[in-house]
Amino acid sequence: MLSVWMEGPSHFLIDINSVRRMRRFMEWRKMERNNKHTDEAVSPVIGVILMVAITVILAAVIAAYVFGLVGTMNTTKMVAISVTQINNSAISVVTLGGQDLKSLVTITVSGDITTSGTVGTNVGARGVFTLSDGPGQKNILVIGAFSDGSDQVLIDKTFTRQI
Repeated sequence: MLSVWMEGPSHFLIDINSVRRMRRFMEWRKMERNNKHTDEAVSPVIGVILMVAITVILAAVIAAYVFGLVGTMNTTKMVAISVTQINNSAISVVTLGGQDLKSLVTITVSGDITTSGTVGTNVGARGVFTLSDGPGQKNILVIGAFSDGSDQVLIDKTFTRQI
């Protein structure tokens, strides 16, 4: 053990082990201070990132409601229609039924036919339409208009007309 004794107004005894302990304590304290500052910076950064993310998500939800993007989806109507080719130049459209048949107002047939027209909305209603002149692919479009004001494509079908 190394001891130092000083005479005069300040009398103290220094032990070498005490000096080592003090030095270790000071190094530990310095290390703790450095680590403490590093650890404290992580929490505020994560907090800010989370607050920005929540704000962006909240703004998107509010914008969707304000601009009417939410709640305006129409449901698909269920109506059964049959479109068959009778011969080389004619097709038949028949109303078969469906759960939304009661709300169906009109059935319009258009496309590559000589004259567009309508078919009755009651079960079994039938319409015969002539395909347009010339050979090749003929596209037929059957559209239903419903009592709630919506229109829906019921059938989009292609037929082949031979020469």
